[in-house]
Amino acid sequence: MCAALNAAGMVDGSITNDGDAFLHGAHQVYRNFNLSSKDPHVECFSMDDIEEKLSLDRSKLVAMALLLGKGRSVPDFTQTKVISKFFDVKDKCPKKIQSWKRSQLVRLQNYALRKLEWPEEYTEEKILPLLTLWDLLDISRGNTLVQHLAPYRIVKKRPRQGKNPNKTGRNVGNH
Repeated sequence: MCAALNAAGMVDGSITNDGDAFLHGAHQVYRNFNLSSKDPHVECFSMDDIEEKLSLDRSKLVAMALLLGKGRSVPDFTQTKVISKFFDVKDKCPKKIQSWKRSQLVRLQNYALRKLEWPEEYTEEKILPLLTLWDLLDISRGNTLVQHLAPYRIVKKRPRQGKNPNKTGRNVGNH
C-alpha cells in the first residue's frame, strides 16, 4: 500500500527495508531509518537514480526478480503469479485524500512505544511541532470544531517591542 501511495504521488516515499517496494511501484524508498540520538540516519534510494545509473526500470526489476528466483520457495508460484504480484494493485489507493484528521498525541505515543520503543517524552518532542503546525493551519482555515492545542502556562516571558523587562529598559536594537 505504501508503494501504491508513493506511485500515485500521495506520499513522498516509503520507509521500508524491503527492496520489493520498487517492484510494487514506489519511486522513493527510505531504508535503515533510525532516529536514535546517538546515530540518526536514513538511506535514500530513488527510482530515478536506479533508472539513470543502472538502466533498470520497474519492468526490468521485475524481470530480474524472476531471474533471481523471487518466489521460488513457494510451491506452484509461476512466473505469471510473480508478475501479477508486482503489477496488479490489490489495495486501491484513493484518488485523493478528502481531508486529513488531526492525530491524537496519546494514541501516537502508545503506538510509538509499542512499535518503535520510543519513550513517551521522545514521541511528544517529535510530534508536538507537527500537531502545532496542523492546528495553526486548521485555525487559519477557520475550523473551530476541532479542539486545538492551547497553552496552559507561560514558561518564559519574552521581551516586548525590543525591551527587556529585566534590564534597564533600553531598546535592544538602538545601541
